[in-house]
Amino acid sequence: MTYTPADVEVLVLAHKRPAFLREALACYRAQTVQGFRLAVYANGGCPEIKDIAREFDAELFYEEKDLGMYPNIRRAIDGARGKLTILAHDDDLIAPSYVEHLLRAFNRLDGLTLAISRQGDYEHPGGARADACIYCPAPAYLAAYIFTGGSFTFSSFCAKTDALKKTDISLNAPYGKVTDVPFMFQMLGPAEASCVLAWPFVKYRLHDGQDCVDYATGPTAEEWLNLTGFYKKIFDAAGGRFKWFFALQSLRHVRIGWRDWCRCEHNRMTYRQYLRLARQKGLLSFTSRVLGALLRGKISHFLQRRLVKFTQTNY
Repeated sequence: MTYTPADVEVLVLAHKRPAFLREALACYRAQTVQGFRLAVYANGGCPEIKDIAREFDAELFYEEKDLGMYPNIRRAIDGARGKLTILAHDDDLIAPSYVEHLLRAFNRLDGLTLAISRQGDYEHPGGARADACIYCPAPAYLAAYIFTGGSFTFSSFCAKTDALKKTDISLNAPYGKVTDVPFMFQMLGPAEASCVLAWPFVKYRLHDGQDCVDYATGPTAEEWLNLTGFYKKIFDAAGGRFKWFFALQSLRHVRIGWRDWCRCEHNRMTYRQYLRLARQKGLLSFTSRVLGALLRGKISHFLQRRLVKFTQTNY
């Protein structure tokens, strides 16, 4: 089938940031294609949001109580009624042709269920083609891209609404602060495709309280290792070269978690204790530790790409 703007709805999740929300909604009203549904799902009590939604002619679903992010996402998903749903946060800006390119991707790539974008400064994309993407014919390919540190944004993605409605929002317990990736993969069956748009259409805006500026709010070591275990399940299910890929990359992923994400626990757990916990969870086999110690930098990167064989294409 061919998707049109009338098949798209943009659901913006808002929480007590009226200035950010105004700029986010302005981005969607400045899109090169129009005719899509625009709705705001606000929680936490901020009356100014009502005026902003009215200013941009956006449907408003306002909840005075502070629900938390995932309950608010759940009610947004329950209210989705189009064929394609863009789920977005109020603290992200998007490029003017974002919706246009999402439509083009869904219309030209076979079996696409989920499309995410690289994040960055879309005004200076570093030479990437605006119509280029990494095509992932099965979930393991997308997992491999993210697992190696590929730039992507969870905050604004587009999915087939039917698939989105099947997602399980109750994943917070084992993954905590890093629930976003498991949440995305809930939409993908074993044979469903996804893609990562190469152009950085989404720009994060940092603000107080985010992990990147306040490590005290970051995930715990347990949560990060549970996320690593989530990837392992995907790669084990895919089998073959993806098992080798995990062995090659797992130590690096665990290290990154400790260095960049789990700093809130550095005063309560040594790095050696952290690695011991990872081994106890079955995430650092002897093979993984040897490969992590011997293969670094360009050699490791070369082998990873040879194992996964990412498909870069134009849409």
